[in-house]
Formats: sequence, C-alpha cells, structure tokens
Amino acid sequence: MADIDNAGKVETWKARGLDFFRYFGDAFCYAFLPSYMISTFGGDTSDLFGALKTGALLASIPLMAVIGNLIFGRLATNEKHNLFLLKIMMPIEVSFLVTVGFWGDNFAGVLVFSIIANLFNSAVYSFLDSIAGDIAAAEHANFASIRVAASISYMLSTLASAFLLAGFTGAGLSTTESYKWLFVCSLPSYVATYVIIYLVKPYDIDQYREETKDAQKADKEDISVSDTRLSTLFHNRNFMTFLAFIALYISMVFVGDNVLSSFWMPQGEEYRPDTTGFASSFYPFSAANLSMAYVVMMVAEITASFLYGSHANVHTYKAIFIFGAIASILRLFGTGLLIYFDVDQMYAYFLVSILRGFIWGACIAAEVPLIENIIGIKLKTKAIFLINMTFQGVTAMNQFAVPLLELDDVGLSYSGTFFLFGGVATIALILLLFVKVDKSKTGKTLRLDKNIA
Repeated sequence: MADIDNAGKVETWKARGLDFFRYFGDAFCYAFLPSYMISTFGGDTSDLFGALKTGALLASIPLMAVIGNLIFGRLATNEKHNLFLLKIMMPIEVSFLVTVGFWGDNFAGVLVFSIIANLFNSAVYSFLDSIAGDIAAAEHANFASIRVAASISYMLSTLASAFLLAGFTGAGLSTTESYKWLFVCSLPSYVATYVIIYLVKPYDIDQYREETKDAQKADKEDISVSDTRLSTLFHNRNFMTFLAFIALYISMVFVGDNVLSSFWMPQGEEYRPDTTGFASSFYPFSAANLSMAYVVMMVAEITASFLYGSHANVHTYKAIFIFGAIASILRLFGTGLLIYFDVDQMYAYFLVSILRGFIWGACIAAEVPLIENIIGIKLKTKAIFLINMTFQGVTAMNQFAVPLLELDDVGLSYSGTFFLFGGVATIALILLLFVKVDKSKTGKTLRLDKNIA
C-alpha cells in the first residue's frame, strides 16, 4: 500500500479531479438521458403502450443501479481492489453510454444500451464517494471540499450543454439528434477521469485512523469493527432508520427531476418557434432552458455545500438534513403549484430549482460523515453501496409508475404527481427525526471544519 502525502494533500486534489471530470461528463449524458427518452418515446398521455415504454426506459436507469450496487458492493474490498474494478468498469460503461443516442427511436437498442451503462454508473459513484471519504480521513481534509468539485463541474458542464443544445437545435437538428451529439461530446471528460484513476494511490485506511480500532465500543447499538459483512448493517436499528430516510430523500430528488422533464419537454412543443438560430432555442420549456434550470440548481448546490460544509460536525449533521428535507418538500409542492396554475414564466421554475441545490448540498456535506458516525469507517463502503441500491430501487418503482399515473384514463395530473411525492418527502422528514447522532464521536468522524484543504 502507498503512503499518503499528508502535508501536500496530493491525493485530495486527485480525488477532486476524479469528481470534477467524472461529473462533467455525467452532466452531458446521465443528466439528459431521461429527457432524451421522454422526448423520443413519451409525451402522449393517451397512449398506454407509449407510457409503458417510457416507464420501462426510465425505470431501467435506477433498476440497473440497484443490480450494479448489489454486484459491486459484494466485490468491494480495499482501495487497491476498488480502483482495479473502476479501471474495468468505466471503459465498458462509457462505450455504451456515449453511443446510446445513435439508436434514435429504436426502443430495444436504447433500452439495452441504457441497461448496460447504468449497471455500472451508480456503483462508480459509490466507489468515488468511498475513495474520497478515505482520502479526506487520511489527509485530514474537508470532505465537502472534495465533493463540491463535482458540483462546480456539474454546473459548468450543464451550462456548456445548454449552449451546445441551443446550437444543435438552432442548426435545425431535432431534439433527439441534439441529445445524440451531446452524449458524444462527453467522451474527453470520461477519458480524463480514467487517466486520474491510474494516478490515485491505493492505501490502507487503518494506517491513518487509529481511532477506528475502538471507535464504537461505547455504543451498544454499534457494530463491531471486525465485522465488515454487508448483512451486519441490517442489525443496526439506527442505521436502518437512516437508510429508510435517505432512500426516500434522495429518490425524491431524482423522481422530481424526471417528472419535471416529463412535463417540460412535451410542453415545450407548444412554444417552439418556426425560425431557427441560436437565440430561438431558448423558448419556454425548451431543452436549452431545462439546461439553464439545472445550472441554477448547481449554483445553489455549490453555495449550499460551502454553507453546510463550513458548519458540518456531529452537532449539526441532523440539522443540515432537516433543512434539506424541508427544501425537498417545498420544491415538490412548489413545482406542483406552478403547474397547477399553468405558469409558463421560466424565472418561476428557476426560483423553485434553487431549492434542489439545498437538498443535494446536504448530502454532499453530511451524508458520508453521518454514515461513519452511525456505523464506523470499516463498514462505510458497504453502507454507501446499500444506500445507493435502496434509493435506486425506490426510484425505479416511482419511475415506472409515473408515466402510468399521468395517463388520461388515470387522471393524476403532473401537478398531482408532484403533490403526491411532496407527501413522500414529508414522510422522509418524519423518519429523519428518529435518527440518532452520537455526539461523543467528535474525533471519530470525517473532519468537516472551516479549514478547507
């Protein structure tokens, strides 16, 4: 195992580079994959078969994430082995992802390529979060300062994708064709990510975390650090309560994004001008304006990450998530009200989008440190995989159901769908109130102080 340059925090900068370039590519692809599917196969609320196809495509994204996390969560061991897995996973994932748009409106082709790419996607995130958490612990760096690199990257990439989409559609390309070339444009960023993976040094976290040997002896609900089996997590009631909360909390973010896209893209056809050109691409509910909405989300996320991260510690983790949960409820009900009252002013949707930044910012600042507080560093990687697998499973069920709920015969409108999920977000907040934080473990969690590395 390699030594860590604790003074220079070299590995911390590598972790930031991994997150930056990985999320830059993801904003070109995964952020718009649901929109691509909806614009190509969905939009007709009177067609049951079309709704089933759209639901299957949308559900395939989180469903394969569940399977991928299950597989790679069992394979995850130490950093050296995890980095080796990433070196195998990424080329396969990216090859299918950047070429999915070439299938056009071929349902089977898009479904197969999406399945293969999404089998690896969420597991890659799990590995990156685990690696970043270990590096932050070893080099006494601020975990939020690593993860905020992903938010900055996502914002820049989303802004770039907005202009690219505007350029493609302004040149006369269809929305489907525009997404196809947008996916291809992500390739250089993924190549940069792959290069950095080879530069990260694998190491044994126990060399740098002496306190993990007896970190949990005082808490009778804690798990023995010698037991690193995934099944052991199910015996920790506090962790299972947190798992239920975080699964609903995160799934409502993604479901909210996809329901908004499902409403947005067909709505935009009513406003699409007959003229072509760059400026004409920013009509109400256009793909370019949806990108701009994501830019607003990312600016808010970066701001929230710094605000939360500068105050995150064992005394504030729960409060940070309470703020995030309230923001989630307001976002879902607020968007539902905008749709209910038929508001077509883009600034109103952009304002509501700000709330999403404060939802996701809470995860960036507090999720991994709170996981470590509850179950310890030895089981952190397993816990991250289990959390991702669970929330993706909840998301998959919702993604499949949403197109069916919005059928004319069913009668649940887009606004009603947002109100329904606002209720689910309220349940998540209630669950959070029962999560216990061990405030005696001040020195045994990831440092998230104001001294950002």
